[in-house]
Amino acid sequence: MATPIHELKTTRPMFDAICNGGKRFEVRKDDRGFQPGDTLKLREYHIIDSRYTGRELEVRVAYVLRAHEIPGKPLEAGYVVMGFE
Repeated sequence: MATPIHELKTTRPMFDAICNGGKRFEVRKDDRGFQPGDTLKLREYHIIDSRYTGRELEVRVAYVLRAHEIPGKPLEAGYVVMGFE
């Protein structure tokens, strides 16, 4: 069975930080059941122009941390932190 590919809008500051290797995680609503091994297809999105820029990057999810797994609940229920490579 093929691993899922999730296409996600990503704005410029975050997209650049991921491209530069400074940001190795993503916080998202867990509306897709993200799992380790999934691919995130990050598509740069220009908010003011309401359009994609054409820049894309694919990363593989290495770890998923769900809100209910964190003591003290610092993450809103229904959200995940995904570490990627």
